Amino acid sequence: YGLNEIPYNSLKNKRKLGCGGFGIVYQAELISLGHVAIKEVESETDEKAQKLFINE
Repeated sequence: YGLNEIPYNSLKNKRKLGCGGFGIVYQAELISLGHVAIKEVESETDEKAQKLFINE
């Protein structure tokens, strides 16, 4: 999956792990992959911040 492509309804047991500079980090189970970490980017980030997030 790429950015903005993980269907929310395919996540189970979503649990907040913490907050970073770009948004909230969650642990969840993705039905097709198992346990994953998910970074939810704040929608108000500018283009430069989005590029930094992708490179992270």
